[in-house]
Amino acid sequence: MAKLIKFENYFKKKKKFKPKIINSRSNLINDLNKIEKTLDKGFLVKLDDNEKLWNSPLGKQVEDMYSDRKIFEGFKKSFKLNSKESIFSELFFDFISNSTRRIFSNMRDMNFLLKKKKYLSGMYLLRAFAESSLYDLYVFTELYLLIKKGNIEKFVNLFCKANFSSSSISFKVMYSRLHDKSLNSLLRKFENKKIHINDAIRYYKNTDFKSFMVNYDTVTNNTLEEDKKDSLRIKESCLRLLNNQSYSNPEETINSYAHLCEVIHPNSYYVINENDKESITDFKKLYVHITDYSLISKIFFNITTKTDILTFIGLNKRDFSQCLENLSK
Repeated sequence: MAKLIKFENYFKKKKKFKPKIINSRSNLINDLNKIEKTLDKGFLVKLDDNEKLWNSPLGKQVEDMYSDRKIFEGFKKSFKLNSKESIFSELFFDFISNSTRRIFSNMRDMNFLLKKKKYLSGMYLLRAFAESSLYDLYVFTELYLLIKKGNIEKFVNLFCKANFSSSSISFKVMYSRLHDKSLNSLLRKFENKKIHINDAIRYYKNTDFKSFMVNYDTVTNNTLEEDKKDSLRIKESCLRLLNNQSYSNPEETINSYAHLCEVIHPNSYYVINENDKESITDFKKLYVHITDYSLISKIFFNITTKTDILTFIGLNKRDFSQCLENLSK
């Protein structure tokens, strides 16, 4: 992670987007038209911002960093992992990579569709992005808090639920069970123990992530000085985004997600019509609110959380590996 990111090169302060509403019955139509124009402008600005961020060298680096085998080899060497410890640590390394890449993939594909004015199709990916992001925040924040307290057993249990639980017999499940005895045990033990998206939503509503970010203290032992500087820079940049460039809040994010679910469900075709401008305005509003920096700043802050979790795994390599090995028998 050393010398990973200079966030300030990618986030320039922009004027906050705040729709102005005039509460007058006689001017209601005019008010709606003004809101529609403001939302359209805000949508285009936000779409452009997200395009630049998620396709920037920064975005590419964050997405791919945990897929780079050289980084894992460096981690393995730094903490002197033996063969068994390497196998189990790599499972978690890949877990971080898959979770991060899913968020980035959803955002980029969604932006592509919206630029092509495929608004309804874009809403399906907006929901995927929202759910992946909320899930990511819930799982990795809780994992960080658990392993920091030294509660390895609960840490491994949550990791396995998030990574191995399934209620469907898929080709991947069958293949893994047939080819790997340890994976077969993990998949069997955590079958039908999935984390529901409602768990992540409740967690997001009830957790003060801003306070978590403000009070966050990176790993102090066995951490490279460059990594500490990177973590501090990420923390400062994400808090600056949250404080200065965010116009939404967790409650609005969740309310927008609930509205988005109505859009995705096949009903209310008059209210939700991809061919009329009022529905398209609603789609744009949902995009602007859900991809606001209120959520995105926390997603990028999770880079530090994930990196520190790996450090804690390295520091607790024997306990982590032993606990996971016991579950895989």
